[in-house]
Amino acid sequence: MRACLKSSIARLVGFLGSALLWLSLSENVFAQFATSSAPKGGTSGALPNAGSTELTYVLFIGGLVLFVLGTLKLILSFKD
Repeated sequence: MRACLKSSIARLVGFLGSALLWLSLSENVFAQFATSSAPKGGTSGALPNAGSTELTYVLFIGGLVLFVLGTLKLILSFKD
C-alpha cells in the first residue's frame, strides 16, 4: 500500500513540475500577455509575441493526428 502511495505521489509531483515548466515557457502564446502592451486600434501589432504561423500549424496538425488516432483506437476497441 505504501509503495503504491509513493508511486502515486511521485507521478503527481512529476506531472505538476512538468506542467508548471510548460506553462512558464508558453507565456507568449496566451493572448492576454501579448495584448496588454499592444497599441490600441488596428491589427498590425495586436499579437506581437503570439508565436509564428508555423508553430500554429504544427500544433494544429499534431492535435489532428492525436484526434484521429484516438478515434480509431476507440472504434477498434468496440470491435472486440
